[in-house]
Amino acid sequence: MILFVTLLAIWLALSGYFTALPLIPGIIALLFIPLFMKKAKRVFCYPFTFSINTIEFLKYLPYIIKEIFVSDINVAKLVLQNKHKGKIIKVPHNLQSKSLVTTFSNSITLTPGSITLDAKDDYLLVHVIDENVEDGMLSNDLLNRVKKLENKNNSGD
Repeated sequence: MILFVTLLAIWLALSGYFTALPLIPGIIALLFIPLFMKKAKRVFCYPFTFSINTIEFLKYLPYIIKEIFVSDINVAKLVLQNKHKGKIIKVPHNLQSKSLVTTFSNSITLTPGSITLDAKDDYLLVHVIDENVEDGMLSNDLLNRVKKLENKNNSGD
């Protein structure tokens, strides 16, 4: 039910359609998605679940959106001034959960100027466009915010 409500809210927010013609087929499609997800989970034996702290996630969203926006402006400046010099760095982490490592890795890749190349048990290999981006990666602010996403009641993966 939570998946249905979440998907419905996202669909309504992104589509902007509130009339019956697109709404009814959308709701019908959304009713089938949880059923397909259950069957896919049984068939593929997905090895772990991703359980997050909803309150922390709601705090995390504005933070990552702000970081994407700020990074976008900084990368644009670097490119226009032709002052970019990329390099590959190791970004250490002490995340135990595979789902949190994935979230951390994707958050790095979402911010312009950095892309995660590989994820190891205790570090990520990240290509950064400039040393300012490197400093931001190594400051651990993003890592600490991702750690807070873990749902303490159900952290099993």
